[in-house]
Amino acid sequence: MFLLFFCAAVGLAVYPTPTGALEPAIATAMVIGLIQQIRQLIGWQPSANELSNAIVFARRFAITWRVLVATVISTWMIIGMLVSQGMLQYPTREDLWFYVQYQAVLPLCLVVVMCSSLARWQSASPLRTKRGWRAAGLWVFGILVGVILLIDGTIVQFLVHKAVAGIEAAQVYRRPGVYPNLGIEQYRPVWLASAAAVSMLAAGAVLVWSSNSRNDWRKLATTYFLFPSLLVPPALFCYWYYTTEFYRLSPEIAGAGLAANWTDWLIAAILAAALVAVCAYQLSSTRQLTAEITADLSQNIERTAFHESFFCLCIIGIHAIYTVVLHIASGVSAQLNFRGWWPPAWRDLTMLCNPMSLMALALLIVTVQLCWVRWRRRSQTVAWKLDGLSRLACLRNCAALTLLLIVAVPTLNAFTFLLWLGPWNLPNLFFGF
Repeated sequence: MFLLFFCAAVGLAVYPTPTGALEPAIATAMVIGLIQQIRQLIGWQPSANELSNAIVFARRFAITWRVLVATVISTWMIIGMLVSQGMLQYPTREDLWFYVQYQAVLPLCLVVVMCSSLARWQSASPLRTKRGWRAAGLWVFGILVGVILLIDGTIVQFLVHKAVAGIEAAQVYRRPGVYPNLGIEQYRPVWLASAAAVSMLAAGAVLVWSSNSRNDWRKLATTYFLFPSLLVPPALFCYWYYTTEFYRLSPEIAGAGLAANWTDWLIAAILAAALVAVCAYQLSSTRQLTAEITADLSQNIERTAFHESFFCLCIIGIHAIYTVVLHIASGVSAQLNFRGWWPPAWRDLTMLCNPMSLMALALLIVTVQLCWVRWRRRSQTVAWKLDGLSRLACLRNCAALTLLLIVAVPTLNAFTFLLWLGPWNLPNLFFGF
């Protein structure tokens, strides 16, 4: 009860309204739960039968990511308390995107922690192979959502480009060579960007393929050759596009440069590190080698993480439902305000595929799953098992994923911007012009 009141007090100190205090209160509970898990992992010693390099490194990895996530959450909470008391101010920006990026860090940490809790409570279940159609459907859904997010991310850039291109076209003396008609050029930059994006996706597919054959030196040798080779075309395309072609297609936007300060780079580094760490763990872990940390998660209350308790799960579920309803209500309000000129297709898709809405929906889904697992196995013994993790494979995948992310971000940004200028006439599809 003391911890519940403590979390509520911290939440109200960060945001002095009952609904606004829910998220920081939940984050405080998760920090407490992570500290409990860290203590258990530090005090746990694998038996002689379980002792191996993969288990030792998996234990270190589990401790490290929990320490980092708890540190990030605590830092964000302290910043929120200082801002609410007027002792600190956010960086002055002429745009609103900083606040969207800042607000994305805490929900992402909550989703990561809840996914870890769900995996812990599902670890005792027998392995079940997903149906082929279900896995294919999830991949198709993820690709569609990703494409919509990428297109939506360059919509402002395209609208500014179109407005400035219209001003340039109305001038009597136009600058030669700028804002060209890509249709006359057979959309050459669009096809080059498409080829670069396909090559980058193929590199990611090769990396996933190699994770299933980490003990086959022939396949690993093929990966060492194919992966960097497939990243060369998008890297060359990015160098050509951002040093030459972008200045020809949209000189005003290109001349403005990258408007980012240290806070943007810090938030981007946190999000990128989380993405790389999660993907590297998924590619490197193996359930063929496991160790048991706790015999039963549900019996000893001191071994149950605080955020996985009944009251905390209820609060997390209420917050997730409230957040999803709030996003739906804001989307409906936006539809009513922009009725008449904002087309329904794009309006509905962007409302559903907004990053903050997706994280709220993800938090709701994983919370419901965890509550269902807790209730379904309320009378069963659920052990906390730790999957083996190869240090060499993890470091190799981290390096490869970091390299892939460095190339993917500028490549996808260029590709989605050029989609608006391509032969598919996306402006007419989504805006009616």
